Amino acid sequence: MGPQWDALGKTSDGEAIILVEAKANVPELVSFCGAKDKKSLKTISESLAATQRWMACREPSIDWKCGFYQYANRLAHLYFLKEVAKEETYLVFLYFINDDTHICTSREEWDAALTLQRRLMGLSAKSLEGKAVEIFINTAELCS
Repeated sequence: MGPQWDALGKTSDGEAIILVEAKANVPELVSFCGAKDKKSLKTISESLAATQRWMACREPSIDWKCGFYQYANRLAHLYFLKEVAKEETYLVFLYFINDDTHICTSREEWDAALTLQRRLMGLSAKSLEGKAVEIFINTAELCS
């Protein structure tokens, strides 16, 4: 079973793939790899290691299967599509601000959590440049 994306699409000219991962609050960032099969774990580890190299991870020995696996998995899919399959692909991380239906998260809280996530994963501030984009939507503005 593959990943369940929040949105998948193509550009209007059909030339590029768009992958979207959305989060409404900081606790949603935490995830772990659930694979148990040794062969699957080996394949996942090799894919994540290749992605770490592509992302210029400062510490490639960090185990991306633990802690922020879903985020790492999304980066690995981007790597595969862009670098291995040679498909023009865009990855969008969409973060909702001030969603008071569950856990209200401010822009400052997102910034702090995402900075910590990147540091714990060994990614630099420039790791996402040219690879993925982060978009923040203020739900309070949508509902007013």
